[in-house]
Amino acid sequence: MQKKRVSLPHFILPILMLLSAVLAQPAQGVEYWGSIGTGVGRPAASRNNDGRLEVFVRRADGALWHRWTDPNAPDGWSAWQTLGGPITGDPIVARAADGRLEVFALNSRALVHKWRSGASPESSWSASWTQIAANIASDPAMILNSAGVLQVFARATDASIGYSVQQSALPGAAWTSWASLGGFVSGVPAAAVNADGRAEVFARTPDGIIWHKWETAAGGPWSAWWFNLDGTVASHPVVGRNSDGRLEVFAITSSGLLWHRRQSTAGATTDWTAGATLGGDVLGRVAGTTGNLTGTPALAIGDGGRLGVIARSTDGRWWSKWQKAASSDIWSVWTSLCGISASEPVVAPPQNGDPHLVLRASDGVLWQKKCDKACRGNRGKSVPVLTSVRSICCLPTVRPVLTVVSGDSGVSTI
Repeated sequence: MQKKRVSLPHFILPILMLLSAVLAQPAQGVEYWGSIGTGVGRPAASRNNDGRLEVFVRRADGALWHRWTDPNAPDGWSAWQTLGGPITGDPIVARAADGRLEVFALNSRALVHKWRSGASPESSWSASWTQIAANIASDPAMILNSAGVLQVFARATDASIGYSVQQSALPGAAWTSWASLGGFVSGVPAAAVNADGRAEVFARTPDGIIWHKWETAAGGPWSAWWFNLDGTVASHPVVGRNSDGRLEVFAITSSGLLWHRRQSTAGATTDWTAGATLGGDVLGRVAGTTGNLTGTPALAIGDGGRLGVIARSTDGRWWSKWQKAASSDIWSVWTSLCGISASEPVVAPPQNGDPHLVLRASDGVLWQKKCDKACRGNRGKSVPVLTSVRSICCLPTVRPVLTVVSGDSGVSTI
């Protein structure tokens, strides 16, 4: 069949050219993924005291590398710098009370850390990695406790949960001896500080049940027993504190759904709301009460103190779900963030209400973007995602091409 050519009036061509120019421009306020380097494993990210973002990642040489946003650099980022090694685990970064960043990682079964001498990204780091504890089997979880010092939790090789506390807030301060909280757990623990200053730790047992233990007074002794929060989860737990002070714990279930529970009142020990799921069939490919989320989610804090959850689906794409209002149990729909990741979600603290996202793709390239209004669930569900690893934004990043036939039968490509 011969294709029929359609002739358009002369005045249509300028209109189409204008439309093409508009479509070629990025949508106003939309944040695109940008590549910033390479690495292996899961990166880490945090903000310095002056608000600048800093990213850390382990590379194939076994060393930890980092760079930070620099408004004076041509691409807006400092050059990559090494903090040495060796480390065998993925880094965890925490900010001390004075704004300094400290990084923690495993080197075989030893938990080690490095610290920065000052709050500025340009400040020097400690010369070598210092060991905090031996016989550690999981990545650490960090809190800044009520005394204003960092406290680290991890799973030991005997499957118990333990912790160590900095003895002062000064750079390079010594750490207390490792203290065991008992338990027989798997995976990585999560920890948080209650509104009254008491530390609380959460862990998953091999049967998928979430358990928790808490200080009976801020900085004081711990509860005698681990308390059961139920759940049948496949991921490590993550925990955040709502703006009203209530802790809320999240995990991905074995059926691919997002599960959560929260304290009934701020500081409650055994009085928690019933466990519930927040959906998870983000790809629309399954029927019934199952989803397609996988791995361990990450928590974010957005505008107005709303909690958000960033999770990965089985095809590697990232999705977000947000409270409609701070401390509310009414949530947005799942929104595609379009990144295709080989690593678990990484979220840096917000600046002006916008958290920052960092991922590692399957080819080792690191990508980052600000979690804008669409990401934070303020504009409903996003448009369909693209499938290419390099097509890391939902919206067109290339100039569209329109072919039209003008009134004088000439062919024009816009």
